[in-house]
Amino acid sequence: MVADTFRGALGSQPRQLHVIGDRAAVVADDGQGTHLFMLDRTELDWRRSPTNGNYYRLTDPLTWFDAKHQARNWGGHLVAVGDQAESDWLWATFGPLDLWIGLEDHDRNGVFEWVSGEPFQFTNWCPGEPNHASPNETAVHMANYPGFCLGGWNDQDPLDQYRGIVERTAAPDAVESLGIGCSIAYANGLCTLVHVSGRPALGHQTEFELDLNAWLPSISDGIIVLGLDCQAYGTLPLPLSLEPFGWGENCRLYIDIVDAIPIALDAWGRGGFDMAIPAFQALVGNQFFLQGLVLWADPYSSISHRTSSNALRVTIQP
Repeated sequence: MVADTFRGALGSQPRQLHVIGDRAAVVADDGQGTHLFMLDRTELDWRRSPTNGNYYRLTDPLTWFDAKHQARNWGGHLVAVGDQAESDWLWATFGPLDLWIGLEDHDRNGVFEWVSGEPFQFTNWCPGEPNHASPNETAVHMANYPGFCLGGWNDQDPLDQYRGIVERTAAPDAVESLGIGCSIAYANGLCTLVHVSGRPALGHQTEFELDLNAWLPSISDGIIVLGLDCQAYGTLPLPLSLEPFGWGENCRLYIDIVDAIPIALDAWGRGGFDMAIPAFQALVGNQFFLQGLVLWADPYSSISHRTSSNALRVTIQP
């Protein structure tokens, strides 16, 4: 996680983030023991380009298709490189790595197109490319070929795994909702997690609230889980249906889990908690994820139920 937390109902302790140069570390319990988790600014930051004002960041190492999907999850698309200045800035910022861009020829007709739909005008091919060395070379990456081609383009098999460059024109929203919560018996709506007040900015306090939307005096526990990603939980792709594990209908896990905060829920199924963002400049642009999980008892029986909320993506602001 990337912030201190407090006001936990069941004796939860503040979690302290430690910033070490361009990296940050937190000690947290992931359910299988206490481990040291590292956050790398290169992987988590959105970077704003001085050449066009757009925002960029890297995906995980993925196939071209999965990188395209992750880019959409982040409100953007694989980058469409518009000119040499943008290309030079991208390579200086994210290279030297093999990096997927949003150029493809999946129709295998020799006509390359940007996934964003922008006109294909600027090119930056490596010498002799595209060469269609195999019929499967239908995606394009910025190549890291020392002594031959650095930052130029090469057509490649889209099933190879590289990081992709994600581009979005709008600044990332400070708090964005992902997915939906479960509906439960006796409820007036879905289980929701909402941002109540305060910007998630350096040195500021931000308040969130979990709401089961039901009057259930026998609710026992509410937990806010925190994660650093919304793509996979271990080896399982997200979102993950929780119904086979005894959760309510349509309950899903939207984020990975590296830590949890127990909170108190009142008889109306509501509970709030605050987060204090440390005043470390290195955190600007970093993201973390929150989701609510609730264990509650049916007031007309002894049966216990499990319910999940939507998730929130929180991007730390200056």
